[in-house]
Amino acid sequence: MKNSFYKSMAVGFFLMALSLTGYSQLLPTEVQLAGTFEFGGSDDSFTKSFGVFASSTPSYIVVKVYYQRGGDRDIPVTVKLSNFDESINRSVNVSAGSTESEKPAILVAAAINSTCARPWKLEVIASNGNPPADVSGRYEIYFDDPSPITTTLPSFGVFQRGRVSQPLYAPVTPGDWTITATWDSTDANPFDGSDPEGLKLRFTLLRNGRQVGEPSTGYAQNALFGHASPKMALRYRVTAADLEGQDTWAIRVTGSSQGHATNVKVTAKLAPRCQ
Repeated sequence: MKNSFYKSMAVGFFLMALSLTGYSQLLPTEVQLAGTFEFGGSDDSFTKSFGVFASSTPSYIVVKVYYQRGGDRDIPVTVKLSNFDESINRSVNVSAGSTESEKPAILVAAAINSTCARPWKLEVIASNGNPPADVSGRYEIYFDDPSPITTTLPSFGVFQRGRVSQPLYAPVTPGDWTITATWDSTDANPFDGSDPEGLKLRFTLLRNGRQVGEPSTGYAQNALFGHASPKMALRYRVTAADLEGQDTWAIRVTGSSQGHATNVKVTAKLAPRCQ
């Protein structure tokens, strides 16, 4: 009981110090990874490897681990956070009791110039070797991904039943690529400017002239009935394999049989993500 009391005080003082210094404002608040763990007997630890992007300025990682044990005796446990070469190494020793810890073990580290290829590692280890009973719990890993990379193409038109391909900047990092577009229909009502048919266009992502992912369709922004906005959204997960060659990327737009499209505006947003 005394150990739990001092441990709670230590966590409280730590968070209070962060608040007083303004440091807590720099800490990430979004859970990027979460899961559960369990080990025991001949297995004396749990390891979770994960990648983090970071800029040249500190991007902080926060790990919270809740824990408990089976059996009838508390089990000493070490919670450890380290980077690929262990030049950054944070750890805390706790004691796993019969119920889940009210306060998590908290570790904070600064990730500078981190890349997905150099993963971080969370470890939960039985401090004295093979534990006499199972140790289980859950973890939450917080960090901030970089801001999305957004590019917008010059507006263009598509003739009725025509086909136009526009080059895209090649992705520079793994992540979630979302391509959206809006456009106007020339087949518009002269009284209110609306298009009863909606003028549907089809968009296809191309790599080296070949389709990747699934095409997407949408309607002109002056469609008579309120179609969802954005009018078209095509999503593709960029992997490390997509970055290996000197590939060319493009978006192909297939025109409608109903009329011409004008003022087609395509925006590509790449949100970096580690795989």
